[in-house]
Amino acid sequence: MTAENQVFVSLLRELLAREGAARVTLNGDSMAPTLERGARLRVVPCDRPRSGDVVLIDGGRFLLTHRVI
Repeated sequence: MTAENQVFVSLLRELLAREGAARVTLNGDSMAPTLERGARLRVVPCDRPRSGDVVLIDGGRFLLTHRVI
């Protein structure tokens, strides 16, 4: 993960802990056509994602967005 991504993930974790939610902008095409690049996502902590949920995952080098099946 780049230093910039590490800072972003740290800030996102702090914001989620303090506010309970955050907004992020999708920067990729892996979720198209359901979610297009530039889509704004509301992120909330979740212990047990359910089928159909869209999750944001710390993928090491970058954050990943996937739908739970």
